[in-house]
Parts: sequence; structure tokens; C-alpha cells
Amino acid sequence: MVAGPGLRVARILNRMDNLDKGMGRYFALMAGLLAVQLLIIILNPSDVGGHLNPLFRESGPIEALSPIGYALCMVLIVALGGVKFAFTRALSLMVVLLAMMLRELDFHTRFTTMSITKTRFFLSGDVPLQEKVLAFLALALIGLAVLHVIFVHGRTFVARLRRFDPVGVAAALSIAMILLSEGLDGAYGTLERIGLPISVANAEFLEKVEETLEMGISIFAALAILAYFSTRRESTNGEA
Repeated sequence: MVAGPGLRVARILNRMDNLDKGMGRYFALMAGLLAVQLLIIILNPSDVGGHLNPLFRESGPIEALSPIGYALCMVLIVALGGVKFAFTRALSLMVVLLAMMLRELDFHTRFTTMSITKTRFFLSGDVPLQEKVLAFLALALIGLAVLHVIFVHGRTFVARLRRFDPVGVAAALSIAMILLSEGLDGAYGTLERIGLPISVANAEFLEKVEETLEMGISIFAALAILAYFSTRRESTNGEA
């Protein structure tokens, strides 16, 4: 009678130990990917033949990896969680990932008079009213999806991050790269407006760093998704 409960406890502890060991591979992958990003920045010159290195140009190999990464994230959610999960519990996240993929493919400027992410798009008299309405609806949908992700998953994300869970760490790295790349993207205009223009060499270096960071956003998001479903599959109660 005593051996039964003791055996069950031993099995649970063994599963938890295996889960921790399994999660360790995600930290190894994260460390490796961060090292690869650093090596890309260090080993590749910013300037080639008097121009920005083709590796980091618009539509170059580095930039092309970003939309592929976002598409991979959505495929992983459907493949690992199922269609029902993807379009119910993960619907808002799918919308955000789709929006980020389309932005990388320049959909925010492809079909409109100017970029819909600029304030002047809505203030300019040169932009047709129907464009403004459609752009507003699209941005409102994306904004609601972002808020829903924060509202539904925010506390869980913080809890995972506090206990150094690979899902939380990978997601945090992805978010950090979003913030850093956006900061670098706006750095040029900000510095010029305050009377501190940067040299061409420095601008090319910042562009190189920005593109490398943007590449990492979807990669670390994909790692977070993989770790999440691994946790759901291997945990004793089947929930993350």
C-alpha cells in the first residue's frame, strides 16, 4: 500500500526531471542563435564597394528570412496545436504574426498612396478617403489583436519569465528585438531632427544591426512556440 503512492511520486519526479532536461535544449538553441547573430554582425562588413552590403539590403537574404520566419511560426501553431487551437485560442497571435509578415513584405506601402504606418497618411489630402478607412480598419484589427494577446497571455508570460522558463525567455528575446530594431529604424530621423546627423558608415552599420535583429524576431518566436507545445505535450496534466 505504501509502495503505490511512492512509486507514483517517483514517476512524477522523473517526468519533471526529463521535462527540465528537454527544456535545456531550447536554452542551448537560444545561445547558439544569439552567437550566430553576433557573428553575422561582426564578420560581415557594412559596406561593400561603396554601398550597403547586399546581404543587408532591402529584399536581401537577411531581410527575406523574416517573412519566412513568421510564416513558419503560423505553420507551427497549426501543425502542433491543430486548426481549432490556431483559430480559437491562438487567433489573436495568428493575426499579429500575419500582420508582421505582411509588413516585412511591404504590404503597408504596396497598395496605398504612402505608408499606412505614418501619421501623415491619415492627414494628407492626397490620400483617398477609402484608403484611409480601409487602413484604419486594418490597423484597428491588428491593435485589438495585440491588446488581446497582452490581456490573455501577459500574466502567463511574466510568470514564465520570472521562473526562467524557455517559452518566456524566447518570447522576451523576440520582443526585445522588436523594440531594439524599431528604435534603430527611427534613430536616423530622430538624430537628424535634433541636429545630429550620422555618417554614411554609421548609418550602414546601424542598418546591418537592425536587419540582423529583425531576422531574429521570428526565429525566437518560433522557438517560443516549439517550447510551448513541448511543455504541453510533456507535462503531466497536458497544460502549459
